[in-house]
Amino acid sequence: MHAIILAAGLGKRIPKYSSQRPKAMLKINGKSIIQHQIELFNKHGIKDIAVVVGYKHGLLRKALKPWKINYVFNPFYESTNNLGSFWFALNQQHTDFILANGDTIFEEEILARLIKMPGHVVLPIDRKKCGEEEMKVKLKKGYIVEINKTMPPPSAYGEFIGIAKFNGKGVTGIKSVAHQIMENKEFNTFYELAIQRFIDQNLTKVKPVDITGLRWNEIDFEEDYVKAKKLFSSKRKN
Repeated sequence: MHAIILAAGLGKRIPKYSSQRPKAMLKINGKSIIQHQIELFNKHGIKDIAVVVGYKHGLLRKALKPWKINYVFNPFYESTNNLGSFWFALNQQHTDFILANGDTIFEEEILARLIKMPGHVVLPIDRKKCGEEEMKVKLKKGYIVEINKTMPPPSAYGEFIGIAKFNGKGVTGIKSVAHQIMENKEFNTFYELAIQRFIDQNLTKVKPVDITGLRWNEIDFEEDYVKAKKLFSSKRKN
């Protein structure tokens, strides 16, 4: 099992903190978000890690010197959304992998449940009342059939948290779909579109794993960063 961390973005919605460094370098409880991720991956035997870089990548490479990291540079990080970074990483990926957004911090149990859950594509889902901004999912007969930000919040089962597992058919299928999207020049979109196209083409089932009640936080806005620091405070059990 390998891991891919997407950390190329500009972090435009949190300029107070991202103007000097990539969002993945923001510190929570004394460690950067990406350091938290790498240490959890290593703890679970995942040491082959690729980090997709772009914005201020020199700072990120310097910060990650203690670890053996495979870097993938996205030269179009200013003009593509995270699907572009995902696509660049997939070009070098031929085995099962876990994908993580570089701005999402999560506790160990989430990773443990994700690894343990069988399935070609597995997405951790937080069952909650969603708003307009969240990446929402809809289920049918126990499988994910829709994933996007645009569905009406009342119809959503919960929120996809930005970390996923791809095994076997999931790897070959998502690579094929991502290539199709890039060939269509749909550059400014999220990689969740590739997952939706994957579902629409019925390449294999996409399975949820319930992580409701566990700690995680995606840092998009300043209030997210404040919340994450409180949620993962050293005063609480990590």
